[in-house]
Amino acid sequence: MDDRFEMGDLVVCIKQYETLKPSSHYAIKGCGDLLWNGATEKEGYGFCIEDDSFAYDKPNWWNLPYEERIKCYYFTLEEMNEHFITQSEDYKSYVRDNKLKELGI
Repeated sequence: MDDRFEMGDLVVCIKQYETLKPSSHYAIKGCGDLLWNGATEKEGYGFCIEDDSFAYDKPNWWNLPYEERIKCYYFTLEEMNEHFITQSEDYKSYVRDNKLKELGI
């Protein structure tokens, strides 16, 4: 099994998924067998990603109950690889892009 993603890590979205926006950072709130989770119909090993900026456009969002301020999404490992990169991978691409820009490429 690929251990690229771990619970507690922050990941960077690279492909839009519902309210998850590219270039935004999200926390992995849980991982394990999705079948046992009960929150999704997906099967296999997976992850829970929390969108804590889900309600920012609502008036007085900070006063909303926790369940209304956040939204959780469940991804299999394959879906994680499609939609997210790790923060270290994001930083490496940032450094590479800056070096290319300095070289005029």
